Amino acid sequence: MPRLLTFLLLAGLAAALWFFRTVAVSFDMFGWGASETVLLVLAWIATALLAAFVISQLILHVFIAGFFDVEPSGLHRALVFSLVTFAATAVVLARFGVDVGSLLTTSALLAGFVGLATRATIGSLIAGSTLDMDRTVRVGDAIVQGGESIEILSLDWRSVTGRKPDGSLVVLPNSSIADNTLEVVRGDAPVRSEIVISVPAGVPPGRVSEVVGAVVGDFAQIDFSRPIAIGPANFDAGGTIKYVLRYWVAHYADRAYVETEVLRRVWYAFQRERIPGLSANLDEELRRVNAASLRAASEALLRQTGSAPLRSALADFFARAGEEGELLLYAPGEKIAVPERLDGCKFLLIDGELRESDHGFSQTPTDGSLRAGDGLPFNLTRRIALNKIAEKLSQHIGPYARVAIEREAARNADLAAVCTALANEIADPQAREAFLRQTREERAPTLRPGVAFGTQRDLSQGLVSKPLMRALGSAILLAIPADVSARDTATAGTGGGVAA
Repeated sequence: MPRLLTFLLLAGLAAALWFFRTVAVSFDMFGWGASETVLLVLAWIATALLAAFVISQLILHVFIAGFFDVEPSGLHRALVFSLVTFAATAVVLARFGVDVGSLLTTSALLAGFVGLATRATIGSLIAGSTLDMDRTVRVGDAIVQGGESIEILSLDWRSVTGRKPDGSLVVLPNSSIADNTLEVVRGDAPVRSEIVISVPAGVPPGRVSEVVGAVVGDFAQIDFSRPIAIGPANFDAGGTIKYVLRYWVAHYADRAYVETEVLRRVWYAFQRERIPGLSANLDEELRRVNAASLRAASEALLRQTGSAPLRSALADFFARAGEEGELLLYAPGEKIAVPERLDGCKFLLIDGELRESDHGFSQTPTDGSLRAGDGLPFNLTRRIALNKIAEKLSQHIGPYARVAIEREAARNADLAAVCTALANEIADPQAREAFLRQTREERAPTLRPGVAFGTQRDLSQGLVSKPLMRALGSAILLAIPADVSARDTATAGTGGGVAA
């Protein structure tokens, strides 16, 4: 609408000037003098402005937008208007007998002196125009320099303003960007990350892939729609194999954090899975350091146990647990998943805190299907859970569900927060409430040392705590053998004690 109004005003002004000039000449209103020349000049100027406006609009919205599929920016408009206006001015001056050639020669000399004095600024202006035309760098993307991802905050004619991971701002001249090879990371696309892990050569690659894949798949920042790959890269002379782990992070800003946390959690997973390579006396050191915590937690559990046979069995086990008990370590935020060899065992929290992150999950159907009315089984790996949420959301908003869930999953580690944010995408209030009911995650109190619990199978058939819990900080569990915890199944979990 503003463009149409501008066109009508310029066209009306030019037409009025030409009409008034014609009438004035026909009826000799002002005589033959300067008045006619002034009207003629004004009419030509108005016509030149109208022609410049029409030609500029054709170049911007037909040629640039139509052929190059680029939305014209302020820089595009300024350059096009400047060039077209210059050409229209030259035509008007030539019409009135001005020697445009000599004028251009004089202007060229002046422009040469100005160009030499401002060559750096002009270079940045031209580079900024090129970057803007190519759309290679956009606000929200990142430029990788020296291994750091610099988030682009703004783009102008002269420079690019960015923010480093430490929060400091940097200003990069456009010329330095256009003249160098740069790695540009899209802000709206996942970025691949690679980590190298050394594992003893005696561990089968399949086992390494299974353990590490489960660790990586539980991160909130991972793009769950992309594959996670891990495989041997080469052998080391020290009897180890280097594995290359490849996965996709939903947003480039989380790449460094995820790489660090993956290495941390892989160490904890290797400890639980008894993968060699850790310190030989690690188990002995763990029992020594946590002897007091183990004693306090076992006493708390014995006080809660109402069954005499079970109390006796647990007391016998705890008496020798300091030498024989198997301790499992968990990193902060890690899902409580246990090794398959401990199937049937119960677990006592002896240090740290746990939270029921997916409370209210009923027993998984044996065929892997979901019953009507059931909440989503969040005790899957995160990738499977997000896929299930996407399926339910797509019933209400269609294919856009995938885009919405990828965005929210990158922002929130908590699945309940993801579901709450996604519910806002559903316009119908009743459908929104139905979606929230299906995906509601009830929060339970924090669990402290002295609490024991059992295990269950998730839809991926992994062995996880029942109910599913996560470590708030570092946590240590003691595995209670099945023959001890099953000594009195009739009273287990009824009046306290070991939860079934």
